[in-house]
Amino acid sequence: MNPIVKHKWLEALRSGEYEQTRGKLKDDKGFCCLGVLCDLHSKETGNEWETLFDVEVYLGIGGILPVRVCSWAELPPSKINPDVYYTNSNGNFFQTTLAELNDIYKLNFNQIADIIEEQL
Repeated sequence: MNPIVKHKWLEALRSGEYEQTRGKLKDDKGFCCLGVLCDLHSKETGNEWETLFDVEVYLGIGGILPVRVCSWAELPPSKINPDVYYTNSNGNFFQTTLAELNDIYKLNFNQIADIIEEQL
């Protein structure tokens, strides 16, 4: 991952500027962790969020990273939902994705930022 983009993403996740939501990149409540990266791309490139069928989408995508965001962040196109490793509260260690950490395991942005910092 591009170290400058990674630093900006970690800083944004830890800043308290972004409210967290689940199940979507963005909604009226806030952003998921992937949506924060999309929003940083939006601010840098001038691309805008759009609403399609009552869903906020970025570059036509509503739940994963658009390929253009992956390219900008220097994540392989196969990483539209980056894989990471996680140890849950029961001590089970397994592979999952950033979206699942955000949506299913309900980790907060600081916890997700720690994992991104260590693994991407």
